[in-house]
Amino acid sequence: MSTGMISIIIPTFNACNLLVLAVDSVLKQTWKDFELIIVNDGSTDKTEDLVKKYLPGGSDYDSRVKYIKADRNKGKTAALNKGIRAAQGTYLMFLDQDDTLPSESLRIGVEFLMSHSTVVAIYGDALKIDISGKPFGIRKSKQVGSLSDIAGFYRNPIASSSMIMRKQVIDKVGSLDESFFRIDDVWRNINVFLCGRIEYIPSVLLNYRIYRRSAILKYRLRTIYEFYILLNRYFTIYEKYTLLLKQMTFQMIKLTFELFSFYK
Repeated sequence: MSTGMISIIIPTFNACNLLVLAVDSVLKQTWKDFELIIVNDGSTDKTEDLVKKYLPGGSDYDSRVKYIKADRNKGKTAALNKGIRAAQGTYLMFLDQDDTLPSESLRIGVEFLMSHSTVVAIYGDALKIDISGKPFGIRKSKQVGSLSDIAGFYRNPIASSSMIMRKQVIDKVGSLDESFFRIDDVWRNINVFLCGRIEYIPSVLLNYRIYRRSAILKYRLRTIYEFYILLNRYFTIYEKYTLLLKQMTFQMIKLTFELFSFYK
């Protein structure tokens, strides 16, 4: 195992056209020591047909691309767990199917971790892009210093798909909790934070695609429910009710905003 090798895991479900853009952005990285694990979470579209071009015999074959197909759809976190079990890298990155990476992302993150042995994970800023890939601003992350920084946000202080972690940290955390659908990244960020120092790098490490989706109310209600479960696990009685009230307020504000704007 190379000390600089990173495993990028992309869980995907019925988003074949956006998936290809995500895959191509990884293959164009200046840091070449990686494996790309695509986990097809039971897609019913043309995902498998499009992925085949990167596999043996395909027109864009690349030996670093691995492909795992689930029998049925179980959700993003279950797909990530499949990818983690197959990962061989020293480092890990979880890339959403609809996002892409700037060409220097892996180099910046891996080199930082290689030169800072006490840091268990890094994350950075994100360039906001629309459905066509057109940029329209920067989503700034923030340095977090406590669990409440991670769980008590209006806007997530960590652009989670920009995070690069040491594989040994995720091995220590164990299987990702598949009961979380909306705030799986918050659960993961808390558990990585509990393992050691995570560091914000003020560089754009992710292209974050923002576009309108359906079922807004259902998503926001599910988010509040999942925050209730998460806060019960990691916070004192006073903290959890304070943070829950804050999150309920934030989620309703977001819902109002989303009705008249783009969101993700």
